[in-house]
Amino acid sequence: MSGWCIGNLLPLGPRERLFCMIAATASDLDGIGRILGEKAYWDYHHLVGHNLAAAIVTATLLAAFSKARLLTFAVCFWLVHLHLLMDYFGSGPGWGIPYFWPFDQHVYRSPHAWAFYSWQNLSTAGLMFAWTLWIVDRSGRTPLEAIMPALDRQLVDAWNRRGRRRRRPAPERPTARSA
Repeated sequence: MSGWCIGNLLPLGPRERLFCMIAATASDLDGIGRILGEKAYWDYHHLVGHNLAAAIVTATLLAAFSKARLLTFAVCFWLVHLHLLMDYFGSGPGWGIPYFWPFDQHVYRSPHAWAFYSWQNLSTAGLMFAWTLWIVDRSGRTPLEAIMPALDRQLVDAWNRRGRRRRRPAPERPTARSA
């Protein structure tokens, strides 16, 4: 949600906002090693996708398919780093970020890391969800806008109908006769 929310702050189209979502989550593709077993997961998660080289590759690939290439590169590069920052603090004690991998094997670990299932992460998720609903309400689009435009429209229409039902009609103004 963070990528799409940030993408809505900038003059980007639906495709670029989708790319923002991809950039904000692509680092976790290195967790796919779990299907190969626990050892692969523990060896490669937070390694292959959680570094400067992965940020450059991700941002470059997404920008190549964008209309606003320079802006898309910059925001996608920044969003990968936002993911790394959130993981640096919020993945749990012991997890680290090998920022300069594969050129340097040093892993940066936060002495202030909190548990993955913590109030900090739950609060952040709640705020992102609320921000997403605010964008739906104000801008009339959902994170599905680029990949499922028909469903996006249906969801926005349902949200708008829901909003009309909840709102009370405006009080009648007094007329000259009733005053």
